[in-house]
Amino acid sequence: MVNGLMNPESTLRMIVAYVGTPFSGWQIQPNGDTIQERLETALARLLRQSTHVTGAGRTDAGVHARGQVAHFEVPRAQVVEDLRRALNSLLPKEIRVEKLTRARPGFHARNDATGKHYRYLLLAARKASPFMAPFVARMSGGPLELARMREAGRQLLGEHDFAAFCGAGSAVRSTCRRLTRLEIVRRGDTIIFDMEGNGFLRHQIRNMVGTLVEVGQGKRAPLSMTALLRTRDRQQAGATAPASGLCLMQVHYGSRAEGRS
Repeated sequence: MVNGLMNPESTLRMIVAYVGTPFSGWQIQPNGDTIQERLETALARLLRQSTHVTGAGRTDAGVHARGQVAHFEVPRAQVVEDLRRALNSLLPKEIRVEKLTRARPGFHARNDATGKHYRYLLLAARKASPFMAPFVARMSGGPLELARMREAGRQLLGEHDFAAFCGAGSAVRSTCRRLTRLEIVRRGDTIIFDMEGNGFLRHQIRNMVGTLVEVGQGKRAPLSMTALLRTRDRQQAGATAPASGLCLMQVHYGSRAEGRS
């Protein structure tokens, strides 16, 4: 079907965009339609053998991505661009491989990642445009004061134990993470949260957004975040914001991982 030359057992790296609404998240599950399963099924058909796809992160059900990174091994010669086009022809319209390249030997999409950029979109109007509706979330409780939310957000910057924002079911060894960016702006009827860090816990961003919304509504003091972090108690934080507003924008890598073979 495709021809060309490539070293055996080459590692291919792809950037994947997807609308998460109809899927049960990234990771394969016993009873659920997932992005990873769709990719592996399509690759198995094209390569005529089982192919494992490893993603940089496991987005939850309903969460979107513009810049998810994943890798897989190709055991025989393939033309990369031909493979990308063939792969996209087999994927549903909600999933697209935006870029497929040869990675350096040993590249690992998850282990080599140095940081991630997530964006959360919160609707400040009663009803969203039909073009935006699948990608924004709405939380009840009245208007938000962004100045209060920004003041609270500044306390979350830096390295902290984020256990108070960690969702149930997480099996990580450490709940310490470094948050390097937390920006909150309003554009029209949409409030945009941009967050970057060296890694995020299960539901961490959605739980932080839910808590910051309560600050914006006047239900929490802006200076209460430091004390909340100290509690390490998820029950003390705010509600989990809906998955529909969250999108993985980009995965960051160091200079060595960015190298190509």
